[in-house]
Formats: sequence, C-alpha cells, structure tokens
Amino acid sequence: MMMKLIERAVETAIKSNNIMLLVGAGISVASGLPTYRGKDGLHTRKTLDKNPQLITTKAYFDMNPYECWKRSYYFYNLVLQNKPNICHHSILDMQKACLNKNKELHLVTQNIDGYHADLIRESRLFENAEVEEGCKLYGHTNGVYEIHGNLHYMRCSVDYCSNNYLYKVPTVYNEYDSPKCKKCRSPMRRNALMFDESYNELYYKVHTVLKKASETDLLIIAGTELKTTLPKKILYAHMDRNINIIELNLRTWIPDYPHHLLIDGPCELTLPKFIQGYIKSLN
Repeated sequence: MMMKLIERAVETAIKSNNIMLLVGAGISVASGLPTYRGKDGLHTRKTLDKNPQLITTKAYFDMNPYECWKRSYYFYNLVLQNKPNICHHSILDMQKACLNKNKELHLVTQNIDGYHADLIRESRLFENAEVEEGCKLYGHTNGVYEIHGNLHYMRCSVDYCSNNYLYKVPTVYNEYDSPKCKKCRSPMRRNALMFDESYNELYYKVHTVLKKASETDLLIIAGTELKTTLPKKILYAHMDRNINIIELNLRTWIPDYPHHLLIDGPCELTLPKFIQGYIKSLN
C-alpha cells in the first residue's frame, strides 16, 4: 500500500517545476532528537515545576537569561552528540537532482538543529560565502529557509541594539559568564524564535518564504503538525490556489482538501523512498 502511494506521489511531483518542501521535527527523530509537541516532546514535557512553553519566551528570558541559557544546552548537546539522518541526506540528494534539471526546490525547515544547513554547506551545492561571525551573511545559509532560526547561532537580546548580526554559540556553557553583546554588553540570546515573538524577514525570512509559497506548483510536507503560524500560512497559500499537496506524516494534519495525498508512516521510511523514486523518474 505504501509503495502505491509513493508511486502516485512521484507521478504528481515529476510534473512540477517549482516545489516547496516544508519539514518539521519528524525529520530529525531518526537522529535521536525529540519532537516538540509529541509524547515527551520538548514543549510538552515539564521540567521540574516549569512549563517549557513559558520558559521559551522572550519575557522569561529577559527576567532570567542565565536560566534560559542553561536549560537550552540540554537540546543543544543532543544536537551536537547526534548527526543528520537519512532524511536530511535524501533531501540534499533531491536538491542536487532538481538543480541539475533546472527545477525549483525551496526547502523550508521549522527545525533549529541546523542539520540541513550543515549538510548544504559541506556539499557546496549552493554558493555560501565564507564570512566571519558578526558580519551580515554569517549564520545564514543559501539553500534552506530556517524559519524558526538555528540554535548554533546567537544575537543580542536587545531589539534596538545596532548589533543585529549573528555569532557562534559557545559549545560549552559557563554559568558564571553567559554570552554578552560585544556592543551594548546585554545578554546574547540564541537565534531561535520564541513563543511570544513574531516572525520577521531579517532572521526568519517570512516575506521571502510567503512570496515563494505564492509561486510554487507543489507543496510537500514532511514530519510536522503545522501548529505554528507561518507553516499554516504556507499551507493555506497553496490550498487557496488549489495546488497539489503531498504529505508524509504519521497522520494527516491537513483539513479536508481534494488535492491532498497522504503517505502515512515514519519519515525515515517514507521520505527516502519517495525521493529515491522521484530522482529515478527525473533522470
């Protein structure tokens, strides 16, 4: 049954010339990383007496940046201890294949683990200038839109500080010397969207992504419950235009829609098979 669905998905995808691939935490499960809202997810599991959805706010950070930095290293260390899995590598293969055939593929990730960006930079598939931290292009990777940020980078926590560039996060946390802005000496924060913040173009490319979503002729969704604002807007931008949607998830999170094909199952099983079939048909 799964292979029949994958064949149908490949037949649909091969006809498209401008694809958006929207992925979420389910992509990184096979790397040993927890999801956000699933069972024992980062945002559903309480830590002692604190609610993670309260702690992961800018308001809480401003009150206690040291605690937020300390807690953030739990997930950061998991990311460092693990590595990209077959899903990440398959997506990179799909990007290479589309590039060779002059097809547009816009990768949009909600994940902050940086695995897609790391692979893309290592592959040199897209032009990414080597710049020093604290410069305009530092921490931004061509070939992927990281709409929730990337926890490997940090920036000044004060919005009106003129130093709005990104810097590398220390791999080891020092509770007696949390990172400070080089310009205003305010606490630095990870470059990741917090619950009480809004998307912007500077760090999360919201306008660019929505413009791309208005132009694509296929949406592929993998490993996400589509709970946050921008992914929902991406979904509805395609539904409003009656664009085909292929979803690879454990279950569907899309309301009734006639141009929707669900391939249910773990992403590490379904996504590589779909991409393998797509590349074979493309060649």
